[in-house]
Amino acid sequence: MWAAVLTVYDQRTSNNLAVYYIVAISVAVVAYFKPLYSMLSYLFAAVVLSLGLVLYINTPEKSYYGDILNISILSLMCGFINIYIGSHERRNFIYRQLIIEKNAKLQYFADNDALTGLRSRRFLDDDMDALFKECSENKLPLTVMMIDIDSFKSYNDTYGHIYGDECLSKVASRIQQELNVNEYLIRYGGEEFLYVGKNVDLESAIAKARLYNDVIRNLNINFSQNKSTNVTISVGVYTENFENDGCRDWHSCIDNADKALYNAKENGKDRCCFANL
Repeated sequence: MWAAVLTVYDQRTSNNLAVYYIVAISVAVVAYFKPLYSMLSYLFAAVVLSLGLVLYINTPEKSYYGDILNISILSLMCGFINIYIGSHERRNFIYRQLIIEKNAKLQYFADNDALTGLRSRRFLDDDMDALFKECSENKLPLTVMMIDIDSFKSYNDTYGHIYGDECLSKVASRIQQELNVNEYLIRYGGEEFLYVGKNVDLESAIAKARLYNDVIRNLNINFSQNKSTNVTISVGVYTENFENDGCRDWHSCIDNADKALYNAKENGKDRCCFANL
């Protein structure tokens, strides 16, 4: 529009339309107007030029009809160029967004278990070293729990894999509801879950483990046909206080929690045992 006004102004001393032609084509190729704005802009410029050229006729024998026709054709051409570029950019933008969304989904499935939505074991590879180091340097207690659904194989064999998967999802979801900030629940494998709590001391760990036993027992996921028993969990707990001769790495913490889980299983299931006690 600036070029159109300037070109009309220049007609007082020159019949040259090069300024408008150059600017109009440059804008069409470079700018990214929306189609409606593009067409309105070029239409406005064409009207300004068509009226302005007639007003600034400085030679009686000069006819501007050819220039007006050229301006009209150029304006249409530039408008369509701009529309094409805009639609091309839009397609590219949508394509890029789809790639971003797909990558985000791939990243989610890499980081999370597809069945339960919990973090996968990749959490241990990506984050556990840094978490252990942070707790060690700042002397923050780190609690690890191994959680196992009692007699899950029998439940799976009795009701089938569909109900078995549903049982896993319900147990995972219910425990996850009790998590606070800096607490993580990981699908460790099969019917086992791994709890990691930063700045969770032994006293808090004891209370949490017993709470998890209670909430799963109260879920009322019936284990037998007579509906007299419910699905339960066993929990093995270990809390590292980073004092004296503690664990040198997080693998040892998991090993200690796993041993405590074994004791819980051996002592009747549906209970929690503590490696620290």
